[in-house]
Parts: sequence; C-alpha cells; structure tokens
Amino acid sequence: MKGETMTSKYDVAQNPKTGAWAVIGNCGRGYWMQVSGDYATKQAAQDAVKFYDRADRAARSCVAGVENRLNQLD
Repeated sequence: MKGETMTSKYDVAQNPKTGAWAVIGNCGRGYWMQVSGDYATKQAAQDAVKFYDRADRAARSCVAGVENRLNQLD
C-alpha cells in the first residue's frame, strides 16, 4: 500500500487488490501497518485519521498522568 496523504504519524493508503482505503500507522524505520478496517472512499479514511490522532493524544496524556502519579509516590 502506498501512502497518499501525510497527517501526523497516520496516513491513508489504497489496497491495490481490493481498491478499499485504509488508515495506516507509521511503526518507525520506514515501516507502515494497517490500523483500521477498510473504507469505501479515500475521504472516509482521511476522516478516520482524525479519530486516531485524538485517541493517540488521549492515550499519551493518560500515560503521562499515571507516570506523574507514580513519581509522586516515590
């Protein structure tokens, strides 16, 4: 799958065999992995990227909160 647009660490790509669009995530070192199901249109996949970005921000803030709490206990 070849990435079409760049948005944070997520991208959208079209599966050449099925023609379906999917959200792919950067795993580092130039590797990408599909992180969503298939979408019928490119626009639908691009809209889904926004949700993945929000989920990442929420997860990072949650982890940061836990780390801060653990540091306070030490």
